[in-house]
Amino acid sequence: MSDGVYRPTPIQQEVLDATEQRVLVVGGPGAGKTATALAKARIVIESNRAKRVLFLTFSRAAVSELVSRLRGALGDAAGSVDIQTYHGFAVSVLDSFGRYAGFGTEPVEILTRAEEALGLGSAAGVRYDDLVPRTIELLSHSDWLRERFLDRYAAVICDEYQDTADDQSQLLELLASRAQLICFADPRQLIYEWLGPDRKLRLAQFRQTQPREIKLGDSSHRDPTTLVPRLAVAMARQAMEDPVFGEAIASGRLRVTHPSTDVYMGAIDEIKRFRRAGAESVGVFLMKRQMVDEFAERLTAVGIRHEIAGLQDSAGEAELAIATLARFAAGRAEWRTALERIAVFLYDSRRGRDNLPQLLVDDPEALPARPLQRLAALREAMPAFKDRSVEEFLVAARPAWSGLLLGGSLTLWEMGADDLRGQSLGIRGHALSVGGADELYEIAVARRTGAVTQMITGQLAPVRLMTRPQAKGREMDAVVIVNHPDDFERDESLNNDRRVLFVMVTRARQSVSLVLRPDPPSLLAPFARLAPASLDGS
Repeated sequence: MSDGVYRPTPIQQEVLDATEQRVLVVGGPGAGKTATALAKARIVIESNRAKRVLFLTFSRAAVSELVSRLRGALGDAAGSVDIQTYHGFAVSVLDSFGRYAGFGTEPVEILTRAEEALGLGSAAGVRYDDLVPRTIELLSHSDWLRERFLDRYAAVICDEYQDTADDQSQLLELLASRAQLICFADPRQLIYEWLGPDRKLRLAQFRQTQPREIKLGDSSHRDPTTLVPRLAVAMARQAMEDPVFGEAIASGRLRVTHPSTDVYMGAIDEIKRFRRAGAESVGVFLMKRQMVDEFAERLTAVGIRHEIAGLQDSAGEAELAIATLARFAAGRAEWRTALERIAVFLYDSRRGRDNLPQLLVDDPEALPARPLQRLAALREAMPAFKDRSVEEFLVAARPAWSGLLLGGSLTLWEMGADDLRGQSLGIRGHALSVGGADELYEIAVARRTGAVTQMITGQLAPVRLMTRPQAKGREMDAVVIVNHPDDFERDESLNNDRRVLFVMVTRARQSVSLVLRPDPPSLLAPFARLAPASLDGS
């Protein structure tokens, strides 16, 4: 596939030819699961022109990758494939048919975790975690609607099946009761078992239904040399006698360092080294969100452009905050409402690291003096945009966050502003009247819903920061795994931690770096002797 053309291996061809109603496809990272799934979708559509294929995954990153590859892989058949997250699919069903279950005719209002934490959101809002159960309930109790969906799809394809939750599995079974159900999985990538015992049992339960099982093996199209996949297996097993370690060290594709004082500086050095060597993308994994935020601040201080994975939904919250400011400018919304939307964006982009968002909601006058002054200045400036063009307002809103001194992510605010401006092309010339502000707000509501359930795509930064469980659905040229002094290890989670390590390493197309503290935990301790003799990170 080096030329971009999918040429199935004999075992992949078995997947393409499979006609059984239930198929389980097991394969390692880079084994071609995604390419095979898309090729299978094309074959199904060409055999069932009157029907569609539904592709479901829990990972928004996976949806983004699939959508980017869809047209090239399926050609004219691309329009007959629905690729969504479980929650995105649920919203589409509830938006279209929720009136039959008492939701009314308006789009579903999602009550996000940030709104819950701040005590916001209307009583009519649906909790994010309730979207899939509500959809199952609707389809289960409406025979005609269920029949409509059963007749719609010739096949339902599931990605990362081993990590699906109970409600997601139930939705799959319901939608595929007549269609072919094709589940792609890798037991070694089961990394969410801590969310509930249902994850541990998922594959065993599916196998009890006697599907046809096809094993793709461990050959890697992501790394044709297979060095990185072999290295990941050896690291997860701590098989230090495996010759892959010597091969990886000698070829420069594995590097282990022991920064004597500062693991963050050691990680920065590794990022710079990878970038100098030509890596276009570097993924950095840390244990906790607080560490991600701290490291992001360090990267900002040294001028390294980066983004934090999993915060694209914050860009959607920025869009809603900007549109609410527009409604305030047009005399359509109260200032308190605008402050609440600003608070949600701040909480979401900072993951509740301080009490500023709650102060914005409960007692804005208690804010520190400088942010309070900047907010007052913003409030005074907004009415001047009334009856000016929507375009003028959006251009002015993009840099507004940097002047508020509230913290949060300027990058995510700007990403949201850019996306909102791009989506409002048809109304940019409209006056920011009550009607114009409402039009902009409706666009922002839809984009925010899309950001929460799918993903707002934009130009990716070369350095991507994430916690370890966020590895799914991503791949980068190089990976840096940071062992912070505050990392902890629990005996009962060691097996899960091994699988997480396997997944992190296999995200790399080319190279892996471990930045270890002086006394690494037992999972990483065996790799310490692979560090340079100086053990100083040099």
